[in-house]
Amino acid sequence: MPLLPMIIVKKAVGKLIGQKGLSHQNVMRISSRVVDEFNAWKGFLEDLVRRGMSEPMLTVIDGCPGLLAKIRASKMQGIAA
Repeated sequence: MPLLPMIIVKKAVGKLIGQKGLSHQNVMRISSRVVDEFNAWKGFLEDLVRRGMSEPMLTVIDGCPGLLAKIRASKMQGIAA
């Protein structure tokens, strides 16, 4: 069987996991983006606020400078991410 060529595509992926108690987790939202930009993450986070989510207690970011910039800007303005 011939091997298929591998195509690697880099995309920023947002995944929000909600934690309830010590053992219960829910995936609240997953979104893939063509680019990692401030405005793209702004829409991602604003959607969560519209759905009734409160500011997170912990945020883990793995190499997404656009998301980090949005969170820092929100904290500086006193606005929930």
